[in-house]
Amino acid sequence: MAVEVDPNERREATPDEDEDDRLSDTSSSLIETRSEEYPLYFIERDNRLFPSHGYPRYPFPVDTYEQERMNDQHDLLRVHLGGNIVAPVRQLLSQRPSQRQLIVLDLCTGTGKWPVEMAQEFPHVKFNALDIVPICTQYPPKNVNFVLWDASTRTWFPNASLDFVHARHCELLPADKYIAMLTEASRVLRPGGLIFLGEWFHLPVDAAGVSPPGVVAFYQALNSSLYFDYWIPTIPPFLVQIISQLGGFDDIQTRDYCIPIGDWAPNAARDLGVEFRNTLKTWVESATVVIAKAGHDEAAINKLVYDFLSDIFNIPGLHIAYRTVTARRTTPRT
Repeated sequence: MAVEVDPNERREATPDEDEDDRLSDTSSSLIETRSEEYPLYFIERDNRLFPSHGYPRYPFPVDTYEQERMNDQHDLLRVHLGGNIVAPVRQLLSQRPSQRQLIVLDLCTGTGKWPVEMAQEFPHVKFNALDIVPICTQYPPKNVNFVLWDASTRTWFPNASLDFVHARHCELLPADKYIAMLTEASRVLRPGGLIFLGEWFHLPVDAAGVSPPGVVAFYQALNSSLYFDYWIPTIPPFLVQIISQLGGFDDIQTRDYCIPIGDWAPNAARDLGVEFRNTLKTWVESATVVIAKAGHDEAAINKLVYDFLSDIFNIPGLHIAYRTVTARRTTPRT
């Protein structure tokens, strides 16, 4: 079940109001989105479903094929990273404060697999998950709220009220929206609260660190198509700098994970590489719709796809970096 926040009911907290009352009161502003209303959130183009609203509109499809890819990607990352969260977050969420409930915010949740799995692992924690389209389960655990919301805008949470903010795979947000999302995250985090970011860091590269020509050509065509629609995804390389510039964070930690592509890696990593290559095939199908919208002809697109797939199926040592950043809030942001 997804809900919307009624803007007419939304309000800021008053200084003398009990904190738990303020947070629980947001439930009165949540309006359940009926299943018959779901089609209003989508438009169809080239036999694929896209979000119907927002500016600029999210450029990739959000239909069943893409949802399956999101779920597969989630499962692969959970295995490769050793779980849904890193150690400092596990330590934080394992606490059980006597005076209040721990509260988590998941931004750009997609299909919502992460908050659902986390809610089952931490049943004493409340999870709020935001996205612009209702593609999450209609039957989440009781400690999960799915809310239809633009993650780059101000939320209904009071200042310094949340314990953990989680955001990953938001790299397609334009730079100004990504920074706005992080600014809002810093506003709602309590002192001592944590933020986690996870993004693909660069193009796939071979064992020598060089991106093969088919991969480069495909990404160049995709990026030029995104620019055509005013999407400028430039943030992931600068996550640490942005967090530092926001101020009020310390213990900023970053880690790069090497994700194999294909069957070249030994042992269990081989299966991971094969499965990740399969998710890339699905991703390419979605990306070609974006490229076609910018005016590339069918023959050119077919060559781009052929060369990309040829690279990821035939070049040994091909891999991609997944970067995670965690930081701890030190002072509240106003």
